[in-house]
Amino acid sequence: MKIRTVVLVISVFSLLASSATAQNDEILARLKEFKISEERLSSNIKEVDAVHAYKLTSLTGSKEGNVESIAEYNPLQKIGKRWTLLTVNGAAPDKSDIKQFNKQHNPKNKNISGKIDPASYEIERDDKKFLVVKFRYIKESLPSKFRFLGDCDARVYCKKDIMEMSYAEFTNFRQTKVKMFNVKELLVEMYYTYDEEAKAYIHEEARLDMTALIFGQEQEVEIINYYSDYKVVK
Repeated sequence: MKIRTVVLVISVFSLLASSATAQNDEILARLKEFKISEERLSSNIKEVDAVHAYKLTSLTGSKEGNVESIAEYNPLQKIGKRWTLLTVNGAAPDKSDIKQFNKQHNPKNKNISGKIDPASYEIERDDKKFLVVKFRYIKESLPSKFRFLGDCDARVYCKKDIMEMSYAEFTNFRQTKVKMFNVKELLVEMYYTYDEEAKAYIHEEARLDMTALIFGQEQEVEIINYYSDYKVVK
């Protein structure tokens, strides 16, 4: 009887695993209709596969004031040296600015790739306007500046009238940390356009709205990133 029970349990687990794999294959097939492969979902996180040089203007606002930083990215440089901080509030960055920037933006680990938990895929919406696919990243696979995405549910919104991904949304399911902020609530919206030359999605704009805990007090903080001057370099 015990042997039969063990065999039955193994059979049930095998059936569930097979069903989950089939479901994932179906979801990934749907995403391909919108020029999205599983690799594309993390293409803007991975340092290894980047093909564009570009500029990033970042605005951070709170009741303490606003900070504007401008940086540039060049994938032709070695990993760990691809990002350069150009200015902070219109002036040359000081040593502490550069140190903090490099810690967040210039990872040394070449194997960091932004992997997706295969068990997390789910079609959340499928109507005339949008296909919305939900998933989660494996936190340990993310580079430090994107580590907070491992504490979030991710959703990609695919517009059916243009058959392309329009934007992605991230909402945290547990407390996380963004830059120097301990964050209680987080909403990230990232807007994309499709670059026909590179056959890849690129960022246009990203907005991060968060309730941060600063000295034990809740405070609203907004970060807006603008991406510009894209150029295919490899």
